[in-house]
Amino acid sequence: DYFNLPKEKFQLMSVGHRLNHFAQWIARNGMTRPAILMRFHFGMMFTNYACYTLLMLLIPASGSKEDYGVLLFVKLLVWQHLAEACGCRQGPLMGQAFPNKFRYRFSRGTLKHSIFPSLGGRARNAVDYAVHCIFFLCGLGFLFSPWYNTTLLRLLVICDVYLFCFDMTQFYASSGHAYGSMLISACFPMNGGRMAGMQFG
Repeated sequence: DYFNLPKEKFQLMSVGHRLNHFAQWIARNGMTRPAILMRFHFGMMFTNYACYTLLMLLIPASGSKEDYGVLLFVKLLVWQHLAEACGCRQGPLMGQAFPNKFRYRFSRGTLKHSIFPSLGGRARNAVDYAVHCIFFLCGLGFLFSPWYNTTLLRLLVICDVYLFCFDMTQFYASSGHAYGSMLISACFPMNGGRMAGMQFG
């Protein structure tokens, strides 16, 4: 049974007719994802943000309330960027028993997509491994710092730029395209367009 169609009839349908049939079937029946799969992902989402909240409560606040609010927002961006790099969205819906994206970042010889394959090759090497380590260390250092550590944030962005050029697979896997523009803006001083850049990003 192929969405209430015999297999032979389904195979004879064009792609357009199949998509039309799927759209009608989903409208009538919903996505029909088992609740146990959704529970896992909702649990991961809750754990992710609960851990961030707990960490922020444990780190003492510094500066004015306005400055601290900006710091909390940028820390949330960094936290979520690191969480995506570890695979916080992975799970049963994507065919994994548990998030495992970080394994590829720390493996040498695995396939990667590079804009400049003649410079870095198409397999992860020692330089990629080092950049991934620096990426996580800078991110964690910024999160645990009680003040706005611009140096660590800029190093994190430099790692993102490297990953975009030489390991685009993991750049997009960690949603670098979504967080990158805001984190670049966050590297500038407050009177140099930080807030405007983050809002634009």
